[in-house]
Order: sequence, then structure tokens, then C-alpha cells
Amino acid sequence: QKLLGTTCGVFGEPAGVTGTAGLKKACEQGLIPKDATVVSIVTGNGLKDVDNTIKATKPPMLIKPDMGALLGAFKA
Repeated sequence: QKLLGTTCGVFGEPAGVTGTAGLKKACEQGLIPKDATVVSIVTGNGLKDVDNTIKATKPPMLIKPDMGALLGAFKA
């Protein structure tokens, strides 16, 4: 969940990202060639279990509904 959220902007639920976790491990173990093209389907969104996601990572940023506030939050 954390890897996909921080690198791809995908907020998948725990069961939905299991295949991607297995794919990551297979790559780390050298079971998949570095030049291979692979697709991982993420099913289910993380909104099903927000409380556990926050416990596993950190609370989301609270930003006022203002473009300047949004841009400023990402500069910090």
C-alpha cells in the first residue's frame, strides 16, 4: 500500500495490493528479469480500510481548499 501510494498515487486496499507485493518480492529475488514487462492489477481501493492505512503509515496532510495552500504543502 505504502509503496504504490508514494510512487504511483494508487491507494489500494491490503488484499488488492497483495499481487503487487508478490511481484516486488519476485523482482528482489531475481525471479523476474530486469528488462521484463509486467502488469500488476490492483483491485479494491484503500478507502475500504482508511483507519488501518493511517496506522501503517502516517496521517494524511490537512490542506485548505486553496491552490496556493496545496502548492505550498508540497514545497515543504
